[in-house]
Amino acid sequence: MNERPYCIRLYVVTFFLMVCWLLLVVRLVFIQLVESEEYRERAKSQHERKVALEAKRGEIFDRNLEAMAVNLPTRSFAADPSEIRRPAEVALRLSAITGKAETSLLRKLAGQKSFVWLVRRPDDNVAEKIASLNLPGIKDFAEAGRRYPLGYTAAQLVGYTDVDNSGIEGIELQFDPFLRGTPGWAISDIDAKGRRIPKVGGPRKDPEDGYDMVLTIDAKYQAIAEEELALAVNQFNARAGVAIVMNPTTGEILAMASVPLYDPNNPGRYNADARRNRAIADAFEPGSVFKVIAASAAIEEGLKKPEDLVFCGNGVIVVEGEEIRDWQKYGWLTFKEVIAYSSNVGTIKVAQQVGKLRFYKYIRAFGFGSKTGVDLPGEVKGIVRHPSRWSGRSLATVAIGQEISVTPLQLAIAYSAIANGGYLMKPQIVKAIVTKNGRIVKRYQPEVVRRVISRKTAETVTDLLVSVVDGGTGSNAKIDGISVAGKTGTAQKADHGKGYLPGRFVSTFVGFLPAEAPELLCLVLVNEPKGTYWGGKVAAPVFKRIMLRILNLTGLQVSGKLLSRSGGGSAGPSLSVDGDVKEWNGRKDRVNGQSEHVPSVIGLTLREAVERLSAAGLVVNIEGSGVVSKQSPLPGSVLKKGEVCLIKASWQ
Repeated sequence: MNERPYCIRLYVVTFFLMVCWLLLVVRLVFIQLVESEEYRERAKSQHERKVALEAKRGEIFDRNLEAMAVNLPTRSFAADPSEIRRPAEVALRLSAITGKAETSLLRKLAGQKSFVWLVRRPDDNVAEKIASLNLPGIKDFAEAGRRYPLGYTAAQLVGYTDVDNSGIEGIELQFDPFLRGTPGWAISDIDAKGRRIPKVGGPRKDPEDGYDMVLTIDAKYQAIAEEELALAVNQFNARAGVAIVMNPTTGEILAMASVPLYDPNNPGRYNADARRNRAIADAFEPGSVFKVIAASAAIEEGLKKPEDLVFCGNGVIVVEGEEIRDWQKYGWLTFKEVIAYSSNVGTIKVAQQVGKLRFYKYIRAFGFGSKTGVDLPGEVKGIVRHPSRWSGRSLATVAIGQEISVTPLQLAIAYSAIANGGYLMKPQIVKAIVTKNGRIVKRYQPEVVRRVISRKTAETVTDLLVSVVDGGTGSNAKIDGISVAGKTGTAQKADHGKGYLPGRFVSTFVGFLPAEAPELLCLVLVNEPKGTYWGGKVAAPVFKRIMLRILNLTGLQVSGKLLSRSGGGSAGPSLSVDGDVKEWNGRKDRVNGQSEHVPSVIGLTLREAVERLSAAGLVVNIEGSGVVSKQSPLPGSVLKKGEVCLIKASWQ
């Protein structure tokens, strides 16, 4: 036997074994010395997890620190599909409780993931029913849920959050970076079944809670505006409505109502139309309320005085071969009467005297054609075309509020400039951003955009607007003992460049009081009222009712033609000079104590209203039948459980 080949093979095998052994040793040394940290981290990841710590979302309050958006503990339910024995049966039972599609639930329960969300933040009744099933594999988690204690009140303005507590609309969206805070993290151990066990003393980063928001809104003013607006929309079978209440001197928005209403606690039940903030998202041809711009320009330029005579053509003027008429055949009128009686012909003649370039300058100066800059999402700027794109009729039609579109807020801000002596103000919706312990992070101050007209001109225009209410088209806005300045508007709705829609109008009134020293300004707009459609008949009475209720609420007393604050009014948040909100925690604690904020039930059926108020622990007294039109105390008021809330209903 030849042993030589055998020896060679043995040497070769031995050599390769030694090389493999050497490589293994080198690899082990490399792992121990170079990659040891990486493998330690991999090992740790098998039994440790970094768990997110949710930050508390900031809460939202009105100017008197009444809660408008708060955090309340809720329950969410998830599943580990590997622990579900009969997924089809579980899906059927959960679908019956939650209303979710059975097929969608079954798809999750029969999947391959080890964790799937089933129901996030359901209401308490649904959560209790799910928990009572005691289903294996269904896990119950505590999460912070968003609740809106005032219900419908200011819903379009405050907005709402999604299932992950991110802002979707309104203040919730606009200030989401401030409200949401910064999540933290902590290390948890993982047991053999994949369950998380808190690691005592382990590394962690605490979350940073979101900031609270104090709004300029007064929740009681807001409730009044919504109630009266909803009644008017219902009375005239209108499509929608807007009401704005402001402090014309500071630009603070005290109420911003949009009808139809919706409940932000259940936003999915309503369409996008109900959730839209019409005060900033809807632009319309303003009609006669816009005549004040031509009047202001003529007075500021020294072209007209209130006593100057204007021939109104016996109710007709021909512009570029087309007739524009008044609703009455006026002959000679003073300039003051032109505004008081809302003469189209007289206003057109005044605008022609101003000229299109100067008139356009004042239109833009009053803020039309630009966004107001209010801190709310979804604002549109309206349509104001440059005179180079005007037709031969445009000067005349723009002067009477046609061929131009504006938002309700733009119109309110323009009238505020007249009320406050000539300054265009940036509208304010937020008063302060505050930490959880009451330290003010940012305080919002009144902001002047520019001077539009002189104080003398503003006072003269105010006198013209007083004549509108005292003896002109706005007489239904008159309040005994108080001097009210305002203007009516009745605009036929445009058909997107195809003329005007027959029988479809927008009725408006804008006014402020007391005329000599304005404290409150209110705009009312009713979209497509049926039957009566004149602004003086539809919108002016709503202005009067809103103002009277606010004056009675705040304790503003009549003294001649001026108002003096006698106490008991809405004083706004108590902001101290050292940058803190006084009594912050004490005022906030009322949300979770034995007292309840009265929810809004305006527009609900009696059954729905009783259920909502009873759930808040209140005793309900009922007057009338049909749909709730009024309630007392107002939404947002604080009552102890067991106290009485009166609701009045009607079929109007």
